[in-house]
Amino acid sequence: LFAAMFSCLDPVLTIASTLGFKEPFVIPLHKQEQADEVKKNFSGDSESDHIAFLRAFRGWEREKNGGNPRRYCWDNFLAHNTLQMLENMKKQFTELLKDIGFVNNSNPKHELANIKSENMKLVKAVLCAGLYPNVANITPGKRTAKLYTQQDGKVKFHPKSVNYGVPSFSSKFLIYHTKVK
Repeated sequence: LFAAMFSCLDPVLTIASTLGFKEPFVIPLHKQEQADEVKKNFSGDSESDHIAFLRAFRGWEREKNGGNPRRYCWDNFLAHNTLQMLENMKKQFTELLKDIGFVNNSNPKHELANIKSENMKLVKAVLCAGLYPNVANITPGKRTAKLYTQQDGKVKFHPKSVNYGVPSFSSKFLIYHTKVK
């Protein structure tokens, strides 16, 4: 709903789809380090697994429109079938938003619904609003940053997160979708 209200629908729906289904990255045996590096490259300086998913998905969309999407998936450790499922989920989410009057068009990429889709600070803010109260406090550490949640106290990054092993961050807070014990 926030993505529709703030005109950044497509990127938020892409991320919501990955959270509602599964992430598109695959980790082949004996290529874990390469796969982790590719995922970190997608994340760039965003400090975000969610943005890594978004950038990987956008690359796949570009390849679908005139390139070689299967090769793109192979080179970037992505599951083509998962990306297709995520695309279908985005369309379903948009249909639901149209049915309740939050968007006028069932196309998740419609121009009016995406006026601010390139503003990653806004996209992150909308994600924060949508995932609240799943917010962790970050404090810098020697080898890795320390995370604290109100519910559990000290928690750790998942080893497959792009943030695993990062000692400090540009923000004091981080959003998350799930915690694993």
